[in-house]
This record gives sequence, structure tokens and C-alpha cells, in this order.
Amino acid sequence: MKPKFAIGVTINGNEVRAAFLSLVRGKARIKALESTTLAEPLEAAKEEASKESVDSLNSLESAFDINEPQLQEEESYSDTQSTEQTSENQNVSLIYGLLDRFENIKANIAINSPVLTVKYDYTDKSVLQKEKNLKKRLKARIDIWGSEEDEARRTKYVNIADDKVLQVDYEYHPPIIDLIEEVNQFRAGNLNLVLMDTNELALVDLVREIYKFKADEITAIVYIEQDFSRVIFLKGREIYHITPIIHKGSMSKDVLEVIYSRIIFAQDQHFIPELNKILVAGHSSRLKAKYYFRQKFPYAITGYLNSKKIESDLRFKDRGMLFSRYAVPIALAWKALQKNVYSSKQFNLLPEYIMERQTLPKLSVYGYVLLFLLTFTAFAFSWIVVQQNLKIQQVTRRIESIKTQLASNQTLTDQVLSYDGEISDLENRIALIDSLSKGYNETAEFLKLFNKTLQQVGDIWITDLTKGGKIVQITGMATRRARIPQLAEALGGANLKRVSRMSFQGEKVFSFQLDLSTDKLKLDTSLHTFDELKMADGKAGEKAGRKSSPGRVAPKANGRAESGNHILSGSKR
Repeated sequence: MKPKFAIGVTINGNEVRAAFLSLVRGKARIKALESTTLAEPLEAAKEEASKESVDSLNSLESAFDINEPQLQEEESYSDTQSTEQTSENQNVSLIYGLLDRFENIKANIAINSPVLTVKYDYTDKSVLQKEKNLKKRLKARIDIWGSEEDEARRTKYVNIADDKVLQVDYEYHPPIIDLIEEVNQFRAGNLNLVLMDTNELALVDLVREIYKFKADEITAIVYIEQDFSRVIFLKGREIYHITPIIHKGSMSKDVLEVIYSRIIFAQDQHFIPELNKILVAGHSSRLKAKYYFRQKFPYAITGYLNSKKIESDLRFKDRGMLFSRYAVPIALAWKALQKNVYSSKQFNLLPEYIMERQTLPKLSVYGYVLLFLLTFTAFAFSWIVVQQNLKIQQVTRRIESIKTQLASNQTLTDQVLSYDGEISDLENRIALIDSLSKGYNETAEFLKLFNKTLQQVGDIWITDLTKGGKIVQITGMATRRARIPQLAEALGGANLKRVSRMSFQGEKVFSFQLDLSTDKLKLDTSLHTFDELKMADGKAGEKAGRKSSPGRVAPKANGRAESGNHILSGSKR
């Protein structure tokens, strides 16, 4: 699986820290941790810019003054402008140099909202809903809502413990965004700005991912930087309280005592129960804050913010001190690696126009269906065209091959046709010879003899006549038993196989079966002309007509019928 990369950058005053993380098969891993110092804090540069705008307004008021401006003021203004430009360029170079220590690959980047511009407040959900409804009614009546100052700052809300809402007031477009975008130009657009969050809320999300909490467990996160500090209280997994900013940091000697007093004050003022766990982050390792708070709160579990879930290429030998120092950039980079970084449920202070620029256009379900149908249709038509072209090429090649074969085998075709005519002539001659060969009219002579014998004997009906080889099997019925041996004797000594008595159409008859060998018969199998055969058949018919008794109809047996003593049908095998 291709790894995914993210960079978390925090700028607090003039201190910059960055964490480079990768995500492979759902596991985050720290690749590198870096830090640097800006030439000038971004907030100071912004204040100078605001002063410059005020000075320009003052100059407009005296634009029609007849007195010439003093040369010294012009020189000071130009010196200030050049100094600001130089510091901005230095900051861009420093940030670029910091990020250049990481791999120059495409990565998501997350930044922090400046600490001094973030304000926290608390309200109830019911009050918040009333305020929202009031704003909606006012917006319906007023065309312009808010002022330029309102456009520079925005407010978002986060649900916290005890059915309360944390109100986050922040700067909409801080200078760090412009700084990152300038650096991104030198990185060939490989930085994808996806997230802006506050230091405190990013820490809370990381702590929720790392640790397990009971429902009523109280946790305090002590976050110390160089110039400021803050304490975040959690009840279970939810935010319970965030103290106002403490304007003392790791550079102050009494910062730990001040933080301790703020914790006691918050517990008393906001009814926070006894602490069960204390996690220290930031520059707390310099001050040995872990041991200080362990003495002050002996019943609480105290330690540096650390995690075994996030692996690292670095060998942390300080038991969490380095991890806790870079906890905020690590938390930002970890959040930038999540799939739902652009989700509406994800807390993100990044301006909407930047998020829309970073995200791909979204399609609805119907859009995806239409896109699939268009793709499938284009592929299907292309496939059909290719298959038809292949068939056409195959048929064309086959036709060319057949034409070539026909041209080369034309003479052979003529010879085959002549031989075919000769073969047909020979087959006709052979058939004629076979028809004139010995024994061709043996069956006809036998039937004549058999019919003549039946007429002589009389009172016999033949129901079946079967020939197999040289044996003829005769099956029939006789009204008199004596007629059966007479018939066998008249046929040249046929073998009597079966005689049985039965009733047929109300009369008693004798059913019999004879086997006759054709070798015992004396048949005239010589060749005769057509006229001779015709004359012989005519005489036999007249003689039989005189001797036969009229009006006797043979019974039907096995699908055949005889009239008188004549055989009307039989079977030959």
C-alpha cells in the first residue's frame, strides 16, 4: 500500500516546530521532528502592517497641507518598509529550510491558529439555539450583517461535558496561511493545506486517541510554551474546562507555581473534582514539571504526554519528554492523515475557500451513475467496433485466400468434374448389371409359389411372413387343423413350430407357426423378359380368380390384412 504523508506545523511567537508523519496500513509513524526560530513573530509583523495603514490615513488628512513633508520622516518610513519586507522574506526562507529537511514529496500539511488570537467561552445549548434563531431573524431583515471586524474573526462551537458548548473565537485568515502558501510555491505545490486547529483542541484529540478514560475520570493537560501556558480539564473523554491563557511560560521561573494556583482556582471556581491524571506537554520537560505536579497532587497519575500507538523512526530515550515537546505538531499531522479531514464533523478552522480549493469536485449518486454509464457505453461501443474490425479483417483474408486457391486449382476442378461424370456413368452400369444378376427375382418367385400353395390348400389366413437369411417364418390361422400339415407338405416340408387353439371373432381357429428353408423350394430364378413376366402374372391371376371363394376377408393382424387365401402383406427381414 502506498504510504500517506503529513506535516504538522506550529508557530508560537517566533518559535516554529514541525513533525513529519507517515501512515501505512492504518498505522501512523513519526519520520522526523524539526524546529527553528523566526526572524520576527508573525503577530508583530501584522501589528506593523496595521500601524502602516493608520499612518497612511493620517497622511491623507494632511494631503492638502502647503508645508512640505520633512525628509527625515520619509527616510524613516522607507527604512521601516524595507525592514518589514526583509523580515517576511527571512521568515519564508526559514520555514522553507525547515520543511526542506523532510522528504520533498506530496504531503498534507496542518497548521495551528495563533494562540493569542484564540478565545474560549462557554454557553448552554439552549442559549446558543436562541442566539442562532435571533440571528436568522435579523439576517432576514438586514441586508448586511456584521462589519469588517466581524469578517476578520469567526466563531465555532464544540459540544463539551455537562450539556455545555465551548465557543471558539478565532482569526479567520491568520498570517501563517500566507506564509505556508508562499513556501508551497517553492515546493512545486507539493504541500496540500488541509487543516487549521487550535493547540488546545489538537492536544485533546491526540489524548483521546492515545489514552483510555473512565466516564467520571478528571484529567488535566498542562501545556507550557516559552511565552504562555494553559491548562485543559477533561471529564472522561469530553472537555470540561479550558483556563484563560497564562502569560507566563518556560522562560519564567515561577511558571509552575502560577499554573498550580490556576488549577486550584479552576477547581474552586468551576467545581472541578479531584484530579485523577495529569499530563504535561510542551516545554514542561525543561522545568521538570512532571515531578513538581507529582508532589502537589500525590493521588493523581502524573507523566509526560507519550504514545506507543504512534511508532517512530527516532529513538526516544527520554521517556516521553521529546514526544510531549512536539505533541501539538504531532497531533496536527496525525489529524491531517485521517480520512475525514474535510468532513463536516471534523473541527477545522481553515477558511472555506481554501478547503474548497483543496477538495475534488463532489458528485451525487446520480452523477456517479451517469459517469459510469457514459464510461461503460464508450467502452462497449469501442469494444464492438474493434471486434467488428477484427471480423472484417478475418473475412477479407479468408476471401483473398479462397480466391487464390480457386485461381490455382481451376484446372484441377475441371478434371474432377470430368472424373465425376465418368464415375456416375459407371455407377449406372453397375446398377444395371446388379439388377440382371442371378437371384434378383427370388423373392418374387417365392411369393408366387406361396400364393399358389395357399390357394390349393384353402381355409388358411397368413398373419405374418418374416424372412431371416434362408429361413422364412410363417405365422397364421386355420379353421381346420388338418390344413396346417397340408400347407407344410405343399411348401416342400416346412417345420411345424407351434400349433395352438384360440377363439377369433366368435369362431374357434388354430394358430400356427412354420419355419421354411428356401433351399427346399424349387424356384424359377432364370431371367425373363418384361412381356413374359407380365403374361405369367396375368394367367396366374385368372386362375386364382376362378378357384377362390368370393366374399371371404382375412382378419387384420399386426397392422396387415389378407383377402381369401392370398397374402396381402408381409414383412421381410
